[in-house]
Amino acid sequence: MRNIDIIWDSFEQHRFSTQSKFKDKGYLLIENFLNEDICDFLYGYLMVSQKRLSIVEKNKLENSDNRYGEIKDDTFITHGDLTFDSILVGKRSEIEWFTGYDLVSTHTTSSIYNNGAELLRHTDDDDCELTLSICLGYDTTKRFINEDKTIEKHQWPFWIKDNQGNEIEVFQKKGDAILYKGTECEHWRNKFEGTLQGQLDLHFNDKDGDYGDEYNKRLYLGLPNNG
Repeated sequence: MRNIDIIWDSFEQHRFSTQSKFKDKGYLLIENFLNEDICDFLYGYLMVSQKRLSIVEKNKLENSDNRYGEIKDDTFITHGDLTFDSILVGKRSEIEWFTGYDLVSTHTTSSIYNNGAELLRHTDDDDCELTLSICLGYDTTKRFINEDKTIEKHQWPFWIKDNQGNEIEVFQKKGDAILYKGTECEHWRNKFEGTLQGQLDLHFNDKDGDYGDEYNKRLYLGLPNNG
């Protein structure tokens, strides 16, 4: 067997193993999905967007469709931002590799969670069959260290109930992403004791499923829902 064939077989075995794990458990932790430079840029972009919203509200400018974002439950949120939607489309093939599904890109949600924020236990709506939630950065006030005191973990874990019924606590560092079946697996975050955390959620649906509408019925990327 040629070396290239051995490498290809190993690659295919890894792909099959990854997809099987995702389908069995309903989630995957993907470390270093985005590099640090990209995360820093996107985190800064979110911070500027939050500041823009405060100026919009202070000056009573039009924001009826939340085009500049919204504040909800101690969290700054944007929906369908063009920059983030571009990442949604650009990363779709990678998510197909991890899952084994043919997907459509539906929409994005980006958030800055502030102290006191909480994500209640829930499953997602039909336009979020699969979600990739990426940690863009954070400002910590507490640090959790493993017993050997070598690995720092952020203090605000993501919780998910996997397909076997196990409740799993997932810690993310900057650039790490958790991929999960949002309509099947309950997920939540307890009350946030830190200062700030930025997350980008990319939402996808099964192309051959009942809700396989590209861009979630929007006319195009960066535009509001068209009904």
